[in-house]
Order: sequence, then structure tokens, then C-alpha cells
Amino acid sequence: FRLCRVREAKKLWTYLHEDRVTYEGGFFIPNLRGTGDAIDLGESIILRPASPDWAATRLSHLERLPANSWAISFDYSLPRSPGTATGPDVKEREAALVERSLFRLRLIFPTVFLFFDTLYRRPYRLAVQGSFEAPKRASVMDVDIIEPWYPLLDLDDQTQSRLKSLGAIIPTAETTPELLSLAIRYFQSSFKRHNWEDRVIDLAICFEAFFARDRDEITHKVVTRAALLLGTDPGRSNRVAETVRHLYALRSAIVHAKTHKDRDSQVEKMIAAWHGGKAMPLITRNRGHVAAAIAAELVAASLRALLQMRVAGEDPFPRDASGFTSRLDNLAFDPDRRAGIQRLAGILPAE
Repeated sequence: FRLCRVREAKKLWTYLHEDRVTYEGGFFIPNLRGTGDAIDLGESIILRPASPDWAATRLSHLERLPANSWAISFDYSLPRSPGTATGPDVKEREAALVERSLFRLRLIFPTVFLFFDTLYRRPYRLAVQGSFEAPKRASVMDVDIIEPWYPLLDLDDQTQSRLKSLGAIIPTAETTPELLSLAIRYFQSSFKRHNWEDRVIDLAICFEAFFARDRDEITHKVVTRAALLLGTDPGRSNRVAETVRHLYALRSAIVHAKTHKDRDSQVEKMIAAWHGGKAMPLITRNRGHVAAAIAAELVAASLRALLQMRVAGEDPFPRDASGFTSRLDNLAFDPDRRAGIQRLAGILPAE
């Protein structure tokens, strides 16, 4: 059962100018479908419809592009010097922008992008380097195009609205606080793991960066604080709390080398807490991947909320790291304040 195949290599272009080299990079996202306008995701990263007119200068054989598909594009310039076009600075800058772009997509589509990054390793690395203004000289390189076969995602109005908010809430790498940077790094690394156990450990570290800023009763504090932030009613709060509790029990079973039976038991409890017992996958070996996907959804939801709060003036990553968690604990005794924080975080609609 093969889910992707490699298309023919395409010619990609990089243009050199008198005093600089300007690059446009990016990738097509074959499983996104929908109509709409280009969305600025911040840091010169644009999610745009891959229209024939726009794609004509980036890829040949446009008949291969699906209708209503989307692409990520970004651009950057470097001073011109010998070897600039293919030097380490170019590769480093492009790799960083690819990761920053994927971070935005993973915040909105964590389950699907976790699944496909794991299986296909590079499913989105489809496209272009180059500037298309006043070229002095062009160099050519070949990149394999991957045609994935996987379920389509509908880029509806609500999803586009959520994507539009990302440009305002994601800080640049230079302005990211240490704890937030740590959480983002482990969130990103979880998508590159080949084993679901490694993904669970990475994602549990994210929760500790969010909610466990002291040294005792870590599990209890992470569980309670995650539920206080993400739970909008008693049922949802209990669902979040039980799921995160079993996530930590699963993490403990993994890092302390417990038996497969112990791990499988915690995996099943975690899935049942989030999806219900009737949603248990029939194939046992798939259950660990489902548990990791649930963890990714919860981490992404927490990240979106905390980033939104940071922009709204309620900084969850202050220099006094325990200050925010203390305020979060107090929400248990102040329902009105809790609702206000959740509105700032975008969990509840604004009044």
C-alpha cells in the first residue's frame, strides 16, 4: 500500500543581481483545497492559491497541478559573494523558513501534518528558489517533486480566519522567550520522529514548558492548568484533564522502560479519555500513533492560546516564570476571570 510517489525532477531557478542574491522559496501543499485570497502568515511567509498564472514561473507542466491547490512562498535576500547561490547561508536561511512555515501549518493542522510528516518525511518540499526580477545570471538545480496520495483538507472560511491570525501572534525567532522557544523546538521535533514513543516524549516536554515551572507535583500541576486553560465547561475540562493525565502516565511508562503491556494500557486509556472507548482503533499497532496525534492536538491548542494571550497583553512567558502559572491556578476560584482569560486566548469568542 504505497501512499506517495516521486514525480519527475523540475528545474528551479535562482537569480543573481549586481550586489545581492534574492531568493523565493516555498512548497506546494497538495492536500489543501479551496478558494480564497493570499494569507500573510508573518515573516514574509505567504499562503497563496497556486493559480496557473502564479505557478507558471515556478513550475512547468501545470497540467499536473490540481485545481484550487495552495502553496507556501517566502523570499529573502543575501549579499552577493562567491558561492552565495549555493552556500551554507542560503541553505540555512531556506531551511529555517521552511520550518517556520511548517510550524504555522502544524499549529492549525497538527494531526494530519504529524501523520504525513512521519510517513513521508518530505512531502511538502516541492518548490522554488529564485527571484524573478531583472535577472543577471541564472543557475539551475533539480528537486524531486513528491505527489502524495492522502485525504484532502478543506481550507474553508473558518480555517482561513484562523490562519490569518497567525501572522500577528507568532514572534520572530529573535523575539521568542526562552521557554516558548523550547516548547516550539520540541513541538517541531515531534513531527520528525519515526517512533510514536519519541513523539509522546517531545510533546510532554512542551506541556512542562507551558504549565510546569516549578519542581514538585509536576503531573498534577500540568493536568490542572491545561484543563483550566483549555476546558470551556466541566465536561471538556474533565476530558482535557484525564487525557493529559494519561499522557503523563504514558510518558512515564516509556522513559522508565515499562513493559509493552503497561504502555499499551496507558495508550488505550488516553484514547478512551479523548475520543471515547468506542473510537479505539482495531489495529493495536496503530493506537500509539493515535495517542501521539491526540497529544499534538492538545499541544497545538495550548500553543495557539498562549501565543494569543501574549499578544493580548497577558504574557504567559514572563521573566518570573512562576508568575503566570500562579495566576492560572487562581482561575479555579474565579470563573469570570477564567472566562476573560479564555477570551484573550481565543478559546471563547469575544463578547
